[in-house]
Amino acid sequence: MNSLTARCLWLLAAGALATAAVALLISATSQAASTITVNTTADNAPSGGECSGAPGDCGVRQAVDKASTGDTVSIPANGSHYAISKGQIALTKDLTISGAGARSVVIDATGGASRIFSLAAAQTVTISGVTLTGGAPSDPGGAIEVTNGNLTVTDSDLTGNDVSGHVGGAIHQGGGTLTIQRSTISNNHAGDGAGLDLDNGTTTVSNTTISDNHGFNNGSAVDTDGSGTITFTNDTIVRNTGATDGGISDDARRIQMQNTLLAFNGPNDCEQTQSPRSLGNNLDSDGTCFPTGGGSTTADPKIGTLANNGGPTDTVKLNSGSNAIDAGATVGSIMTDQRGVTRPQPAGGHYDIGAYEFALPIAATGPANL
Repeated sequence: MNSLTARCLWLLAAGALATAAVALLISATSQAASTITVNTTADNAPSGGECSGAPGDCGVRQAVDKASTGDTVSIPANGSHYAISKGQIALTKDLTISGAGARSVVIDATGGASRIFSLAAAQTVTISGVTLTGGAPSDPGGAIEVTNGNLTVTDSDLTGNDVSGHVGGAIHQGGGTLTIQRSTISNNHAGDGAGLDLDNGTTTVSNTTISDNHGFNNGSAVDTDGSGTITFTNDTIVRNTGATDGGISDDARRIQMQNTLLAFNGPNDCEQTQSPRSLGNNLDSDGTCFPTGGGSTTADPKIGTLANNGGPTDTVKLNSGSNAIDAGATVGSIMTDQRGVTRPQPAGGHYDIGAYEFALPIAATGPANL
């Protein structure tokens, strides 16, 4: 075989290998992009042949079990709640759980005596567009427990979860990274941290409402211990009630806040000896959260109650004349409020403090009289 022939054969072999590699890459990418659609509200146990497309063969638990790393579990709107009755669902692979909207997709653990999801593996999981309710485990974390990995919760409602003898009414974080965006945490119960109990790990909360939770000990809204930075930006934390300490109990001084509104939490907005650090432009109603100022204000925010003010989740609106209107700083990473309303209103102005951006109604005008 002469050298030219050998070179040609080598090039052909290299080309074949390259083609095969591309085919494998395309195949792998295709597999990673798979979507598994839930088609029953029943909490069926995982089994062979699940989620094959047959009617009623793919509950939430089955879809999570069937999914491969990188897949999306799609949960459509349904008139009934999606039941979780067989214990928590462990999230053990990179996964996206995407509901059709928090007002129409309710994942309900009522009667199951457990939380809904747990993330203990070093995975990355996103949960969006769902309501999580009815969690009542005999240990921390009513709806979700995070002890490892990276969890993002977006456009969701965590409500009606109860761990009265433990901590973390909605979420308990013992490690990993937790991100909460454009969500509502309300009407949960716990001993400490009725909304969130954040023991260790890094936490970022933005454009989120934490309201009407009840704690029997520390932190009726948020309780912290351990280590790791916790950042609140443009959040509304109001009307959380507690027996002893305030709405925020920051034992390890881990919390930093900007553009965040705290009001009418009981017995006070913040545990005074364990208050958060201000990054500026916060507002609290009783002066207990930022005793050294830090560019923050004490005032009556003139707010409404938790309600459907538009958008995917309930919010607490700012009424006309609120001291939170136009009192926030511009935050480049936050372009809308919790509902999706563009910040600031009007354009060119200042952000409002909290998760709700106040906008004057557009005046209705008729045709000109000629």
